[in-house]
Amino acid sequence: MICRGFGGAASESRETLSLLAHELAAQPKNTQFLQWRELRFNATGCDPCVWQKSHDLIAKKLLIDEKYQTKNSAALLFAVETYLAIIVQAFLRCIGRAEPDVAAIYQWPFDICDSKASVKFDLLAAKINDKIERLVSSGMFQQPHCDGDLFGALYANLIPTAARKQLGEFYTPAWLADLMFDVTGYDEAIGSGNHIRVLDPACGSGTFLLTAVRRMLKAGVQAERIAQNIAGFDLNPLAVLMSAANLAMALATHGGGGKKPVPPLHVACHDSIRNTSPLGETNPPESFGQFDFVVGNPPWLAWDKLPPEYREQTKTLWRHYGLFNLSGKDARYGGAKKELALLMVATAADHFLKSGGRLAMVLPQTVFQTHKTGNGFRQFGGNDPARAFKVLRVDDFSAVRVFRDATTKTATLVLEKGCPTTYPVPYFCWQSQHHCRACHAEPVDPKQSGSAWRIMEQHGQSQPADVPQKSDYQAILGANTGGANGIYWVTIISAESHGIVTVRNLAECGKQQLPVIEAEIESELLYPLLRWRDVDRFSAVPSTWVIIVQDPATRCGLPLEVMQKKYPKTLAFLRKFETPLRNRAAYRKYLPDAPFYSMYNISRETFAPVKVVWRRMDTRIRAAVVPPFDASGDLTFAHGRPIIPQETCSMIAVSGLDEAYYLAALFNSEAVHQRVVASSVQGGKGFGSPGMLEHLSIRRFDAANETHIALAELGRSALAECR
Repeated sequence: MICRGFGGAASESRETLSLLAHELAAQPKNTQFLQWRELRFNATGCDPCVWQKSHDLIAKKLLIDEKYQTKNSAALLFAVETYLAIIVQAFLRCIGRAEPDVAAIYQWPFDICDSKASVKFDLLAAKINDKIERLVSSGMFQQPHCDGDLFGALYANLIPTAARKQLGEFYTPAWLADLMFDVTGYDEAIGSGNHIRVLDPACGSGTFLLTAVRRMLKAGVQAERIAQNIAGFDLNPLAVLMSAANLAMALATHGGGGKKPVPPLHVACHDSIRNTSPLGETNPPESFGQFDFVVGNPPWLAWDKLPPEYREQTKTLWRHYGLFNLSGKDARYGGAKKELALLMVATAADHFLKSGGRLAMVLPQTVFQTHKTGNGFRQFGGNDPARAFKVLRVDDFSAVRVFRDATTKTATLVLEKGCPTTYPVPYFCWQSQHHCRACHAEPVDPKQSGSAWRIMEQHGQSQPADVPQKSDYQAILGANTGGANGIYWVTIISAESHGIVTVRNLAECGKQQLPVIEAEIESELLYPLLRWRDVDRFSAVPSTWVIIVQDPATRCGLPLEVMQKKYPKTLAFLRKFETPLRNRAAYRKYLPDAPFYSMYNISRETFAPVKVVWRRMDTRIRAAVVPPFDASGDLTFAHGRPIIPQETCSMIAVSGLDEAYYLAALFNSEAVHQRVVASSVQGGKGFGSPGMLEHLSIRRFDAANETHIALAELGRSALAECR
């Protein structure tokens, strides 16, 4: 009903949104807009491309005329949120509930200077108020007939799915919130008669808080007491408004007895990580005390996607909680994919959870099985009772599509504050919303604090002899262009005998929009490229070519003077893409002083003549022997040249073919597959990563070892069958 009356198809919606967009275009330095933008950038990251794509998607869905659109990509989203805030505030007024302090950020339309626009807005606002009063007085929102999120659905109706995905906004389904309250022991706690307090530190539109309220009402708890014991924080001011209104509606209309007075609610615009209130709330959250349950779905945002200012402001917190403890090299080459969600879990538990209290959070499943990304988090405060947390259970929903609009692998974690974790921990693998398999989890390496977990069936208790050891080999990632595949990846048009090749860049092989350019380059810098799709079990055939202008010793691009003297044609080709190459996020962050054409993950091993290569992010390990390139015809210039795998593959440089066949036979075996599956997420970013070798116990090839020779022969035979 709300979506039908106020969604994107309603005439009042489009009129109001067009008016607001037009006014914002005329007020690019609107104080409330600038304040809102800072909050939203901190919550979702500040990538300009993300905001521009979101702007375009919203404008298209809501049919906003181009003349009303603004060049400021965030302003249209602010217009939509302002419209939603007007609706939410009207609902609050209808049930006699004062608006939260945060509503002030959306009051700017009531101060429009243009008299004509001001009159039009007042008329539209009056229509909206009348419609809402009729809906509320109809009784359609009375409990228990309506116990859902009234405003989250309207937000989803106005903001298209693709735009919400760009912004990383996925609202938790009610069934998952219910399950989390089931497994935390919440019902037993409120049945004890004590004042059980609940906080959601990233409340969104209030899904978890509504679940708690419904259960309290069912247990006979009075509305006044519920309001005292429920609290929600969020950095998004609109989320705070929607959550407050959802809770107020639930409490005002419960029991079907009409509207009831609603006590003050503790819902605030608050940064749960820094424990600060950016809008200066009149009831500061630190006055709320601590809680028996902290439950929610924290923001999933990687460290490198955070605004630079926010990274700097929170750096000491990451280190304080042991969440950012990598070497500079690990951080530089991909190990810094730390999740903001983990920092929120740590800070919320520290600041807001009572000793003996329980925390339940929705997290990326990879937190438990990614070797470097989650190592600090998996220490759970160590053995110090003052900081320790006991893992009570993990529910793994990797096989279930939890969020309708995303394929992210999801898990939920339940912790108890005040005692250390003991292993194994209960681990439940869900095949559907209604069926799960009971397993247990334990560290892959019990001697290593924070080691990644392996998941085992209940009957699969590991023995001490089964503890895996680090392999004798070390793997690396393939060559990484830093987001410029469409520039460095090329197809050969023609090859000349004097060392010059005409190529065309594969502009479609990247996320950037790039021109297609044909140019001559020096053939010495051209290598056969092995893409992810080119690799299978015992089979790997390169499908295209890659330009590599890297010094493997310095791990930076070749010096400019070398390029000018030896490779002027390649330099001229790359100069045509200098702007997008300089704008690569990884280049700006890690190599700002290096030549603009520098690449990543390229070392001496990258150019090894013989390699074993396998795909990452797959559902099983598919390894292949990769010998030097066997060329004929016009491609003889590249005969014997090393084949280069892309970064979505892992590789080991080996000394000869027998060693390569030996490793390929091992990696493609069922025993290795089962061990890798037990300690990483199938299809996840960490599956098949170089770190898997730390726990596979693979010994270096020994030509005098009969078993090794037999495995090498099996690998050679398997390759022959694939040809």
